[in-house]
Amino acid sequence: MDVSLVLLRHPRPHRQRKRHRSRFHDFASFMPMRPSEQETANGPHAQAIAAEEAKSATALSPWAVAGGDLDAEFHLGLTVPGVFFSWDTTGEHAPVRLRVEDTTSTSWATVDYDGTHTTEFTVTQAGPRHLWNEIAAAYASWTNNGRPGVSRHGLTAHADGEHTLWLDSPDHPLVPSAEGRAKISKNP
Repeated sequence: MDVSLVLLRHPRPHRQRKRHRSRFHDFASFMPMRPSEQETANGPHAQAIAAEEAKSATALSPWAVAGGDLDAEFHLGLTVPGVFFSWDTTGEHAPVRLRVEDTTSTSWATVDYDGTHTTEFTVTQAGPRHLWNEIAAAYASWTNNGRPGVSRHGLTAHADGEHTLWLDSPDHPLVPSAEGRAKISKNP
């Protein structure tokens, strides 16, 4: 289960409201709460079978999406839900490897840096979600919207438990990747 906490304050708490909305705070820190083995669909780090692997190349640097740019990572966390990343610098697979996994399925992706080329990276992905494709589309959306900071993002929580993420105003909703949409549109 992916969990983020947000505080929504109502200026008049005594009034019944059908929705609350607020922006995220610039200096808020974020850390995904990784699920335990019992909470994932297929146990920890479950993997799609090797026969399903697809290889490709990308110009999108793994450091651009997971290298410490908190604004980019925040936006990606909102628009590509249910994933987490880890870095492998052991050199076992490549000099540096970014690994991205879905917490609810067997989907995963790796992006390898060969130690030489910084303009092209090898992508391998498998499973029902094409995670790197989702990340690349979300990153393009982030750059096309002017690389918005955390405080340009907001959330509207509705009385029925649904919520809407938005950029700049509630009139500009953020649409998560199609594969991840169900994970954030329904709340238990």
